[in-house]
Amino acid sequence: GGHANHSLFWKNLSPSSSADADPASAPTLTAEIDKTWGSLDGFKEAMGKALLGLQRSGWGWFGQRRQYLANCYYKGPDPVVWRRVPILVIDVWEHAYY
Repeated sequence: GGHANHSLFWKNLSPSSSADADPASAPTLTAEIDKTWGSLDGFKEAMGKALLGLQRSGWGWFGQRRQYLANCYYKGPDPVVWRRVPILVIDVWEHAYY
């Protein structure tokens, strides 16, 4: 489980100077985030609150299923088995902080 999560996590990273880090590079995704959470900042706030509420180490997943976007949060190393295409994987294990 941990290997699959880490593999996706590392593929998600890009430097802030990268063109891929600019929300304008993904207009369809940006529009869906705006529709669902009001803004990119609203998405970040919702995701951050949920991840901080895990009470222990785990993973946050953001993905797409059919016509909507969703977040999913897991405590522990379990791989995500929900039927969504992963867009973003966030490592909130204690080793991610140091």
